[in-house]
Amino acid sequence: MASQYNLTIEAGTDFETLIYVGLGDSGYTFGTNKEYVASVRSAYGETPQWSFDIKETQSENKLTITMTSQITTQLTTGVWKWDLIEKETKENNPS
Repeated sequence: MASQYNLTIEAGTDFETLIYVGLGDSGYTFGTNKEYVASVRSAYGETPQWSFDIKETQSENKLTITMTSQITTQLTTGVWKWDLIEKETKENNPS
């Protein structure tokens, strides 16, 4: 299931927000063998794109996404598209 979040990022400042993942969904296991990536771009499929840093807090099903002022300085006024993608990671268990 997808969710929509609007973010307000002020150019030239450090940015931080919290995203709670899977709360209320008993079938979802947060963080186990998963990797999360998030980025912002002017339109879907466009480049350049800038990535957020992500910190997980598994006990709270929480992702903290941040972007430094060095990156936000490069963003111009307007509407940007951002995404947060969960990638399932696989363990390599050679036999």
